[in-house]
Amino acid sequence: MPQVLFDIGHPAHVHLFKNARQVLVNRGYDVYVLARDKEVTRQLLDAYQIQYIPGTKKRNGFLSLLELFEWFVKARKIIKCDHIDVVASIGSPAGAWAAKVCNIPHIAFNDTETARKQRMLYKPASTKIFTPSCLLSDFGSKQVRYNGTHDLAYLRPEWFNPDISVRKELYLNSNETYAILRFVSWQATHDWHKKGTDTDFQRAIVSIVSKKHRVFISAEGVLPPDLERFRLNLPPERLHDAMACAAAVIGDGSTTLTEAAALGVPALYISQFAGFLGCLRFYEKYGLLRSVKTKDEGINEIQILLKYPDPEGRTKRRMKMLDETIDVATYIADQCEKYFKYEHSV
Repeated sequence: MPQVLFDIGHPAHVHLFKNARQVLVNRGYDVYVLARDKEVTRQLLDAYQIQYIPGTKKRNGFLSLLELFEWFVKARKIIKCDHIDVVASIGSPAGAWAAKVCNIPHIAFNDTETARKQRMLYKPASTKIFTPSCLLSDFGSKQVRYNGTHDLAYLRPEWFNPDISVRKELYLNSNETYAILRFVSWQATHDWHKKGTDTDFQRAIVSIVSKKHRVFISAEGVLPPDLERFRLNLPPERLHDAMACAAAVIGDGSTTLTEAAALGVPALYISQFAGFLGCLRFYEKYGLLRSVKTKDEGINEIQILLKYPDPEGRTKRRMKMLDETIDVATYIADQCEKYFKYEHSV
């Protein structure tokens, strides 16, 4: 029986791999999940009823090196004990090198141009690195491009049907509309030396948007009291339902904004990264997202977005985007199967 290990180190990885995992299970594979204890990763796995093997707990600074070694030891033990044939991750150095020393393929599914240090660690041990065609970086001979984005592994209509009962959980009146503001902490390694929206600008955004829609804030870390009262209090597995029903999504979190774009929800990204990320450019090309760098540009674009939401046009543009891209979840499963067969044919 073929054995696959998904090495998951972040909540976003759960979303990327959950449907590919189910495809492989349906095909008769034994699928294992190694889950790092970071943010709501394990909470999501529990919510989706996905069994997992507990991995390491996130550590910072010098201790992160110790965690990386422990992670490698854990992954190697699973590969050996459970006779794993293929390891897949977004770009796990520990999973890649554990697979390498055990002489099995590690395939990475990466969609960011910015995590250079991490890529330097996992790339030498990886068999292939699969990326969206829109990615601006060239990863060399191991790179394989596909026509889609990570968001389309879990937000295509084949995989996601919004549950509108989320409106009741948000205590909305029957005709009440709302917008979601997403503010990230900018503490990830690939965010170093970049800044997001500061508190004063966040207050300005709330002031403008709240004139037309009720406001909910999805934020990493602590908010000041006057903004904390807007916090979106939902289980993490309900966030995409809330986004799909929103009138707009605005903020400095690139993943959340491309997710909104993939759902056809008006999306505005405000960050110094604007223009430098291929997945943002991809959705901009279809007219599903706008991205700007400065506060003044942001205020102007918010006002335009609120005044001209263009729901019919967005629906048409989203359908065009879906027609011109692939089912990424099935593609991931296909690649796991391909490299299992490849490994056993040589």
